[in-house]
Amino acid sequence: CSFPYEEVLDQPEEARCAFLIDYKTGGSPVESSQEIYQKHLLQAQCYAYALLSQGFAKVRACFVRVEQEDPLNSHEPQIQEYDFDQSHLQSLESAIYQRYLLREQTVGK
Repeated sequence: CSFPYEEVLDQPEEARCAFLIDYKTGGSPVESSQEIYQKHLLQAQCYAYALLSQGFAKVRACFVRVEQEDPLNSHEPQIQEYDFDQSHLQSLESAIYQRYLLREQTVGK
């Protein structure tokens, strides 16, 4: 589905899906899948929170590691995906706020 952002709330909920791609350079081929997941999680959460707060019902965030080959699909870049929906909105807000507080404590030292 494709429609101008201004019409997000005019769409049926099942059509209010955001798909975003963030291209990443660098990284290491020896990073585990869990390390990669954690590495981009906060950024994915921030993107999802912003989009869900603006009326999108679902968000799929894909981080494309252009310099790292997908171990299961050679000659393709490695992709880390995250999926969120409206049921995650409060937990996203909490996770982002907790990271903010942690940063404030660290910077204040």
